[in-house]
Parts: sequence; structure tokens; C-alpha cells
Amino acid sequence: MAPRGFLLVFAVVFAGVGVPAYAQQDDNNISAEINKNLEKQIESIRENMERAVVKEGDDERKAASLLEEVRTLDKQLLKAGRRTEELRVQEAQLEAEYGELSERVNQIDEERARRRSILVQRLSSIYRRGRVGSTRAMLQAAASAEPIRMARYLAAISQSDGAAVRGYEESSHAYAMALADMEKQQVASAATRAALERANAEYERTRASKAKTLTRVKAEMAARKIELRRLKATEDALRKILAEAPPPPKPAPVRVARRTEPASARTPFGARKGTMAPPVYGRLLRGFGADDGHGVKAKGIVVAADLDRRVFAIAAGEIVFAGPFPGLGNTVVINHGDRYHSVYAHLDRIFTEVGGVVPAGRSIGSLDSRDGQLHFEIRAEGKAVDPVAWFDRGKDAFRR
Repeated sequence: MAPRGFLLVFAVVFAGVGVPAYAQQDDNNISAEINKNLEKQIESIRENMERAVVKEGDDERKAASLLEEVRTLDKQLLKAGRRTEELRVQEAQLEAEYGELSERVNQIDEERARRRSILVQRLSSIYRRGRVGSTRAMLQAAASAEPIRMARYLAAISQSDGAAVRGYEESSHAYAMALADMEKQQVASAATRAALERANAEYERTRASKAKTLTRVKAEMAARKIELRRLKATEDALRKILAEAPPPPKPAPVRVARRTEPASARTPFGARKGTMAPPVYGRLLRGFGADDGHGVKAKGIVVAADLDRRVFAIAAGEIVFAGPFPGLGNTVVINHGDRYHSVYAHLDRIFTEVGGVVPAGRSIGSLDSRDGQLHFEIRAEGKAVDPVAWFDRGKDAFRR
């Protein structure tokens, strides 16, 4: 029952080329003006639908491109993840080999130190104390030989121990070089893995951003489809109204002046302010100028009907519109002359037709449902005025 639709109907029927134009031209042309405005609305809706279709096509292409980018990023993430795992395995293997090599270097250093100690002990025993340790028997066997032969034996023993020590030193150096090379490999592998992890993080951020944009575009596409269906339904409703509207009358060869006020109403509408009966009896739900719940001030009043659900014309006049209207449901508009109009909306049934003349108090429709509510407006020169001010007893007029 929101009155937002009433802004639409009066924008069509009364604003611009609405009431002022109607008041200035022959009343026979009112239906033609209504048809004209309906055609304009339909054309505007068609243009909006065409723009929406173009936008939908652009969004579909954008969504397809985003989806392809997300899939490419997924492949890159998978590839980088596998490479990162390979580097972790490689680092573990290098760590194990490094530990084994370090253990071997320690063993060689210990053996070299042991042999060096033996060599020092032997030389000390020979040259300082005359002891030869394990070579004592060999020296004794050579005691009967010449001094040169003994010297040769001593030199051979020392040379053997020295060669062993040098061999251990060379092996230790080679292993140290291998350890240094392995350390370089570990550093390089760690740097490569760190770079891959940074790349993975960047891929994840980019993918999350693309996926978020894709979700937003899909939501916009879904909303646009709903809007297209709404526009199509509105267009169909307007075309139905246009098809049911009476054809505009052919212009008479001779223009005959008509009274803007029926003969049954001798007092001008504007002079009857504060004396009229309400269009329906019941309970006033929303007053003129109240917030309609959408941030828009109501242009009329809303009344909940009591047991008698008939709706009456507040004054004599001519029916200029009678039928369904978008946002208003079944609506009747009465021209009371002197640029005054009354509007009765959300009717369940209509008892009159366009072109008919009704006296004050004539039933023009009804609110058949138990929760039936009438939206009622009075327009003076196309501008909404507070209807309550026109009723006898004001707000109390709705009570019998």
C-alpha cells in the first residue's frame, strides 16, 4: 500500500503535461494524453531494458575473463606449491648429507690428530730417550748393520708416519671444501624457496581479489536479470492498460465549450472545502505528509475501511481515468472542474467507466478484502493538498 506509486501516476497524469494541460484543453482529450504518457513510459522502459541488456553482455564478458584469470592463477599456485615441496625435500636431503659429511670430517680430524701424536712420540723416543716403541725389534735386528743402514730404517719409519698425517690433512681439506659447497647449496635452496613462498602469497592475494570481483559481477548480473524481469512486467502491465484504454475521441468539426462542473453540482468545488463527506468510513491509518516508510512524504491519506467497504465520490465530476495502474492497483480519477481532481486507489472493484459523470455520494468502487485500504488524494492544479481539510469534522469525518 506504499504511496510511492502515487508519485508515478501523478507524474504521468498531472505533472508536466498533466493537470494544467488537461485543464486548459478539452476534457475529451484526457484519454489521449493518458495514452500518450503511457507510450512514453513504455518507450522509456524499452530504452532501460536495452541498456540493461548491453550492460549484461559486458558483465558476462568480464565475468568470463575473470574466471579465466582465476583458473590461470590456480594453475600457477599448484605449480609453485609443487616446486616449493620439491625444494623442501631437497633441503632435507642436503641437511642429512651435510650431517654425514660433518661426521666424516670429525672422524678424519680425530684420526689425523692420533697419528700426529704417535709420530711425535716416536720421534721423541728415538732422538731424546732412545726408545723406539713398536719398532724396537726392527732396530735391534739392524743393530749389527752399518750406521747408514740404521739411519735409513729410522727415516723410513718417520716418512711413513708423516705421509699418513699428510694424507689425513688432504682428506680433511677435501671434505671441508665439500662442506662449504654444500652450505652454498643450502643457502641457494632456501633463497629459492623463500622467493617461491613470496610468489605464492602474491598469487593468493591476486586470486582472492579476482574471485571477490567475480562474485560481485555475478551478483550484479543476477540483480540485473531481476530488474529486467521487473521492467518487462511493468511494460506488459502498461501495454495492457493501453490496450484496454478507450481510443481517443475524434475531434469534432466544431469545438463546443463544455462545463467543467456537472449541472448537478451548483457550488464550485473550491467553495465546498470543509463541508464534504469522506470517500469511505473507517480508520485513518496515515495522514497527509507522513513518511511512507521509504523516506518520501505521503501525497495523500490511507484509510482502512470498516464494515461498509463501498467507496464514494466526494463531489460531482467526470471520470477521467478508471482502471489498473502500476503501483496503485485499480484507480479512479475524477475531474471536479476548476482544476480540482480526486484520486481513489487500491480499489478491489470499480463501478464506473471513463467518461461517466457521477454525483456526490455515488459509489464508484469497493474494498472487498478484510484488510482493504483506500489511498485517497485531492489535487489542486496538479498539486497535492491535505484531503482532511475538505471534510466536515476533519479527521473525525471517517467515523459515522
